[in-house]
Amino acid sequence: MFIRSTSKTDLKTSKKYCSYQLVESYRTENGPRQRIILTIDNATTFTPEERKLLANRIEEICSGIDSFILLPLHIEELAHSFAKQVIQNKNKKNETKEPEQKQFISIDIKNLQHERARSVGLEHICFETINKLGLEKLFQNLDFTDRQIEVIIGVIIARLAGCGSELESYQWLKDKTALEELLNTDYSRLSKNTVYEASDLLIKHKEKIESHLIDTETQLFNLDNTIVLYDLTNTYFEGRAEGVEKAKQGRSKEKRSGSPLVTLGLALNTSGFPLKSDIFEGNISEPATLKQVIQNLNNNGTKNPIVVLDAGIATEKNREWLRENHYSYLVCSKNKTEFSNDLSFEVVNKRNGKTVKAARIDDPEGIETILVCHSEEKEASEVHWQKATQKKFEKELIYLNDGLCKKGRMKNYQKVCEKIGRLKNSYSRISQYYKIHVETDVDKLQATKIIWEIDQDSINTRFSGHYCLRAYGLDWSDSRLWHTYVMLTRVEDAFRCLKSEIGLRPIYHQKDSRVDGHLFITLLSYHIIQVIQHKLRQCDIHMSWSRIRKEMATQVRVTTAMTTEKGELLRVRGTTNPEPMHQAIYKALQLSYKPSKTVTSFY
Repeated sequence: MFIRSTSKTDLKTSKKYCSYQLVESYRTENGPRQRIILTIDNATTFTPEERKLLANRIEEICSGIDSFILLPLHIEELAHSFAKQVIQNKNKKNETKEPEQKQFISIDIKNLQHERARSVGLEHICFETINKLGLEKLFQNLDFTDRQIEVIIGVIIARLAGCGSELESYQWLKDKTALEELLNTDYSRLSKNTVYEASDLLIKHKEKIESHLIDTETQLFNLDNTIVLYDLTNTYFEGRAEGVEKAKQGRSKEKRSGSPLVTLGLALNTSGFPLKSDIFEGNISEPATLKQVIQNLNNNGTKNPIVVLDAGIATEKNREWLRENHYSYLVCSKNKTEFSNDLSFEVVNKRNGKTVKAARIDDPEGIETILVCHSEEKEASEVHWQKATQKKFEKELIYLNDGLCKKGRMKNYQKVCEKIGRLKNSYSRISQYYKIHVETDVDKLQATKIIWEIDQDSINTRFSGHYCLRAYGLDWSDSRLWHTYVMLTRVEDAFRCLKSEIGLRPIYHQKDSRVDGHLFITLLSYHIIQVIQHKLRQCDIHMSWSRIRKEMATQVRVTTAMTTEKGELLRVRGTTNPEPMHQAIYKALQLSYKPSKTVTSFY
């Protein structure tokens, strides 16, 4: 084999350029001939010597010969990429089906080699779920080309495989997965731009795609969308994100407040399936998002849902808006409601020996149903945190006070007050219950003593495991109100999965549309996860996505190359046998145990 360069002229620009082809010589009855095997990209910057090395290495790989010369890494990688294409093209011409009867061939076992191991188990369950949701057909109806659909599916499954960025997805599709064999395509010639453009295509049709998924999932699993769980989270950018208008500094839930942020609002049904997602500025006020999300839900076909909110969004103004627009709601009250200690509590839940009790009290305005709840588990957690934080805060005050009579320690009255101010800010949740007084000398220049008092009654009331739920338009029992409210943990689980398991963070993009596209790909991936986990739970298989991904990644497709008695190079590409866990997951999802078929070819 050798690489031949041909001078050509662009008909549009009249510019001359070189085209490179991989050429093979072969003998015929009429003498030697040449045939073009492949068009070679990325060869323009190569020297003639490097092109010769590349052609020789491609031929060695195709023939199953090990190289005794250590080639530069970029040449070695390109050689493997082009050799794969040559072998695939030859397989298409000479492909043989799996034999119906047994077939025996004598081989040299000393030359047995295994090559191109690529993961396929995870890709199989994700691709079949995408088909189950009808996404491929939807993309066709949206006038996406076949190549665009292949790339979009690849990018979504790459996110499910843990690729947190489009660049990582590009590298994964080219070098680490057998997804192209399931799709009957070729990712070896994939360009980075095509991967980035996939998010642009998806975000343009966000409303239609989300609406399609809601309808399909509701029909598949008979879901109830009358109750909507809504909450927000934010994620941060790597870099300053100067070109992103939505990138604003605010309070980061990941303690990255110095970084630009973007906020994601997510509405779920009680089964954990996403109903609506919205992307807001990083510094947006949580209560300000509610009206837009509810109106968008109505546009998507979820009419007059029962809204369940956490305390941060359930402001008095938002509750009033919900009532005016005839929405029923169940929220946690941010303002502490006064109640007597002689309430008649009833147990609404019991788990691990810890109970949750609830009792109703009268609403002074007669509008809402107010439910006072007490959780033993919550009380134990709050008291533990309160005591630990109180101990740390007082330790800092004691250290500061002891230093007032020691040489070299802080004594200046103004600096001591500033230090106390910083401590109160650092321990704001506990310091508000302290009264701190600093005594000074006659000239009021040096601090002489720090005295503090604790409002222990207020601390005991605050960290007592009590909280209040407010409901409107719901004639439900105490138990049902409480169990419906705690479903908000499903939103927290969704955010944890989005951030920790499928690459919501961090964001590297510098354009608004690309940021929205990146987040939307992650949300589409979460739809796939929910469908898979829902089916597995129906078969009593309860696994996090991280574990599913680790388990399924161990099933791979591999090529076994061997030399026959006749001197031919035989390649057999197939899928490894499924492990017991693979079989359990495949059985629950009703999928075949061996993705893709076995391909046998001679070279």
